[in-house]
Amino acid sequence: KSFWVLVTSVGFFVHLHFSGGTFVFSWWAFLAAAAWIPSGFFTIAAVTLCGMGLTVVVSTATATVLSFLVFWLVLGSPVKEHELPGGGSFYAAPIYIVLVVAGVGGLVYGA
Repeated sequence: KSFWVLVTSVGFFVHLHFSGGTFVFSWWAFLAAAAWIPSGFFTIAAVTLCGMGLTVVVSTATATVLSFLVFWLVLGSPVKEHELPGGGSFYAAPIYIVLVVAGVGGLVYGA
């Protein structure tokens, strides 16, 4: 995993150099790096403790829910409100999140 992070990063900087773009540092990189290393260790431990299928389900479902919550609550991305033909409204995002997590679990259960 670390090798491909290196290859992707070098490719990004080579493209940035030849396209004449600029790089702006962000403190989010430190937060991502602080989460990346323990995540790798815990993933390795989880595979040996509970198996590959359950590890993938928990990891994918956690990433889906956490991504939604961070973009909504931390970064302030609005959740789209859908209008009903009869005059009411509803939010589809929570339904979508529940169905995606259930679908990921169903894929592993079916395999």
